[in-house]
This record gives sequence, C-alpha cells and structure tokens, in this order.
Amino acid sequence: MENSTAFDKIPVQDENDFLRYLRKVDGILDLTIGLLAVIGNTMVFIAYAVSKQLQTKTNILVLNLAMADFLTGSVIPIFAWSLFVDIEYIEPWMEIMCVIAMALGQAFIGCSMITLAFIAFNRLVLITKRKETYQRIFQRRNIAVFIAISWTVPFIVDTVPLFFGIGQLGFDEVAHICGAKTNHPYAYLYDILIVTLLIPIPMSVIVYSYARIFLFIRRHNQKLTASSGKGTKPQTVSSVSGKYVAEPSSSRVEKERRKLQKQADISKNLFYVVVVFVICLSPHLLAVLFRAGPYVLNQTKIMGVSNGFMNPILYGVKHPHFRMVFACILSCRWKDVPQPSRILKSIMGRSHRKKNFTTSKAGRGGTPTVRHSTSGV
Repeated sequence: MENSTAFDKIPVQDENDFLRYLRKVDGILDLTIGLLAVIGNTMVFIAYAVSKQLQTKTNILVLNLAMADFLTGSVIPIFAWSLFVDIEYIEPWMEIMCVIAMALGQAFIGCSMITLAFIAFNRLVLITKRKETYQRIFQRRNIAVFIAISWTVPFIVDTVPLFFGIGQLGFDEVAHICGAKTNHPYAYLYDILIVTLLIPIPMSVIVYSYARIFLFIRRHNQKLTASSGKGTKPQTVSSVSGKYVAEPSSSRVEKERRKLQKQADISKNLFYVVVVFVICLSPHLLAVLFRAGPYVLNQTKIMGVSNGFMNPILYGVKHPHFRMVFACILSCRWKDVPQPSRILKSIMGRSHRKKNFTTSKAGRGGTPTVRHSTSGV
C-alpha cells in the first residue's frame, strides 16, 4: 500500500494555491525579520558611537557581529521576493540576483559564527589571564586580523566549491526560493562542505571558552568567600585579571567580587547570544543534512535568519551597558548617556549653540530690550 500525505488529497490547483499562500506568508515573515534586523543592529551601531563606555575591544567584535546581522537583514528582501514571484516570470537577471543574495547570505551567517567564536575567546582571555596577556593578544592590529578572518573564510568556503562544479546557487525551482539548487548532482556535497568547514571549529572554541569562563568564575568566588572568612591569615587568591595578590580586606573582597560579577554578567549575555544563534540555525542545518522537503527547508531558513534581530533584543534586556544606552536612545535622553563619546559631545554642543543662536535671534527680532544708562544718574 502506497504512502499518502495530506497534500495527495488536495486537487492540483488547490495545492498550488495553498503552497502559493504559504510562500506569501513566508515572504512577509522574511520582510519583517529583515526590517527588524536592520533597525535593531542600527541601534547597536548608534549605541557604540555615542557611549565611550561601550567602546571596548570586546565590543569591536560585537560591532562586527552586528554588521554581519545588519547585512543579512539587508539581503533578506531578495529571498522574500523570490517567494512572491511565480516561476514563469523568472528572468536571467533575477537568477543573478539570487546567486548574489545566496552567496552573501551564507557568508554573512558564517561571519556571525566565526565572530561569536572570537568573542568567546576574547572573554576567556579577559577573565582568566593577566591584563598584560589580554592587551598583547587583543591589540587593535590583531583585532583587525580577527575581523578580516571572520569575513574572508566564509566567502572562500562559500564560493570556491562552486568554481569546481560542486553545487550551484540561484533560484531553486524545487523550494521556490533563492538558494542552493537541490536538483544539482553535487548539491548535497556542497551543503556538507559548508556545514563541516564553517561550524565545528568555531563551535568547539565557543563551548570550550565559555565552559572555562564559568568554571573559573565559580572557583574564584569560592576562593573569595574562603579568604573573607579567615580573618587576617595571609592568603593568595587570583584576581579577575589573572594576577595573584595578597589576601584582601573585606571591602576589597567585595570590590573584587563585584568586578567579577560584572564580567560574568557580560559573558552570560554574550553566551545567550550564542545559544539563540544555535537554536535558530540548528533546525535548518538538520533539514539540509537530512534532505527535508522544500516547505520544511523554507520554514527552517526563516528561523535561521531570525537570529539577526534577536541579538539587539538580548543586548537591550541582558547586557548591563547596552541596556542603559538603549534606554537613553529610545527615550531621546542623550544627556543621560553614560560616558558620552566625543561624537555625541560634538553633536550636543552644536545643537546647544544652534539653540542659543536661535533664541538670541528671536530676542533681537521680538520685543526690544530697554537699556538703562547710568551716565545721567
């Protein structure tokens, strides 16, 4: 007895209408996700620009992640368009647009993955190593190299196999969306190469780094608790920077604990970003590896790109520094931005001078001021 599905019981015309309706819904979801990703990550750019407190070496990498998510959101409308258009209206220039969009989209997501690994490594060195070690590894020159790697490697992995006839990008008539063409003889090999070359190494770095961080924080808190309860007996405990210092007083212990807790909160927030990224992307990776049907592929692809607008939400809810700056930006309280940057001070200074000039001009053009002379008194 042959297997049947729900779609087998639908007349062909009704089935096409039903799938066309689903594609339109998916297209609307894509457009919404793309718009939210562009707006949310623009907020990250603005926050970084206006607050000197956010202009740290870690946040340079966070900014790189935001740029990858922003660009992903920028190409999503092309995927949405491919869901709306009917196959008979596909023209050669549209095929080229799909090739460009898919190549860029895959590279941007790969850049996000590698950047998350560099962020995890950055937090590991910052919290568990000496300050000198951190400054030596994360010099601006080295950070520039890390960023270059995060963009270059995904583009190489994404495009080089195509020159050897492994896979083909364009409008996939099976899934009815821009993507890797599923009817190509080496389509599955192409998908395997993308997954195996871009996922395992960054994920290993991420898991190892955050596991080491949280183990270090737990041990360090235990040492601080033990040292604060032993009176004046000399002890040595490792500080957040990795140095070994003499047993601190109770106030110094509390200061050290607060400093460590602050770094832990930031690390937790960045770890949440990784968790959300994995949750969003995993269904699509599994769908690709297990050759799921076109409808499942489309739904999981939407879930995969939705990660781009979730990161700014996580920063706004959980990150202690971004949360404060986002609140000031959304309420237009620019004067309350913590540690305003030179750019913000310059803009506010110009605005203040312009306001004073306008007020002065209005005063001269309005009621004349009476000047009393004291010469005749």
